[in-house]
Amino acid sequence: WFVAKLGSLQDAPGMPYAYPLTPKLRSLFRTHPPLDMTNAYLVQGRPQGAFADVRSGMHTCDDTQFTRFWWECHRSEIGRGRRWVPYAKGGKALHFYSRNDVVLNWGNDGEAVKAFNTKILNGGHWSKNIINSDYFFRPGFVWQKINWGGRCFAELETGHIISHSSLNGFANPPLGNPELVALLNSSLVTALKFAMMPERKWEVGLVSSMPIAAAITSAREELARLHTNLKKVMLRRHNGDETCRDFAAPDLHLIFHKDCESDATVALDLSVLAQLWIAARKALADEEARLVHELDEQVYRLYEISPEDRTLVERELARRPKSESGYSAAELA
Repeated sequence: WFVAKLGSLQDAPGMPYAYPLTPKLRSLFRTHPPLDMTNAYLVQGRPQGAFADVRSGMHTCDDTQFTRFWWECHRSEIGRGRRWVPYAKGGKALHFYSRNDVVLNWGNDGEAVKAFNTKILNGGHWSKNIINSDYFFRPGFVWQKINWGGRCFAELETGHIISHSSLNGFANPPLGNPELVALLNSSLVTALKFAMMPERKWEVGLVSSMPIAAAITSAREELARLHTNLKKVMLRRHNGDETCRDFAAPDLHLIFHKDCESDATVALDLSVLAQLWIAARKALADEEARLVHELDEQVYRLYEISPEDRTLVERELARRPKSESGYSAAELA
């Protein structure tokens, strides 16, 4: 059973019925400034902060006409100042590493998409739909607006146009985007996020309201290191997929060159390569788990979270269903 005083529920922005959190965990929203004060939900007496600018992106109003997968276009036509530019639309692979496989027709500074939006607005200015253009091409971080998983933040490298379907943030100095991505992907912040919105729609106001510990400035290098290592792990999950913009070579090809080619006595055996691939994937999962645990411990220390509250956070996250379809029969057993 959870016991919560109604007055303490006011600490959580929007006063959701965040009863699984202890008063100490709920008070983090009141005692720490938000990620972006200009868009955060109001909490009485909360310190102000502006660690990042949290923004939505543009609408093309006709993605079929103006977007393509990167592999549908010639590489020489992709990049800033060219016809097609990388377009951050979200996708399933947003977890420290952001896999962006979509490009947008932005030739002549978006001439075609701007003209189309002016037309459908009956002569109104295109900026009503193509918003926050001053943040285009800037490095930042991104998350999928509708997402079941908890750790759904990833670094957005320079050179992208931002979309309304994946929301975005841009760190303000002295903080950088990597350390904010690491913090937002921690178990603690994930649990706070689910307490505000238990479903899966992570709007600008909700993410802007996440509490940021002032002590983060003293842990910048460690958080950035953990982010870099986790991003490398996530990239290795995708760079064997030929539809990924960061494709290096097929997974089995990479494994053969790494583990078999140097030994002339090893024959090309697909069953052996498959076993090596499975072992490599398990090693990646183990490395990810180790780094995530290290990240969680760092964030718990930043917020001075007690062992009892750490246990509660891990328990509540473990109780969530593993897929969007809800709890499986095994999970309910």
